Amino acid sequence: MNDVQVLVRETKESLADYLPNLIAACDQVAEKFQTGQEDWVELFQAVLEGINWVTGAVQGIRNVESTTLLGLELERVIELLQEVQAAMTNRDYVLFCDLLQYELKTLLQAYSDQVQQEL
Repeated sequence: MNDVQVLVRETKESLADYLPNLIAACDQVAEKFQTGQEDWVELFQAVLEGINWVTGAVQGIRNVESTTLLGLELERVIELLQEVQAAMTNRDYVLFCDLLQYELKTLLQAYSDQVQQEL
């Protein structure tokens, strides 16, 4: 394997290790929010930063291997984050939690599954 292939493989391995934690954090944010724990904000910020890292890693991999991780819908992540923002703006906290626990978590699980398949 050349250096680029090694880097791609290592990045995929990092994604495979990280995505389950990010998925769990989606539930944790919703649970903390629903139970009034103030530290949900910090955890939500960490989730957003994690999503940013994941999407950046996927884009980076695709830039060097255009035929890999094609099933990962980066546009859908952006749409979901816009829906999350709208839910918070509209103070629709049930929708906010549902988007985290069901929509975003499901999408990230699909990412995790595909990354595992390609390893």
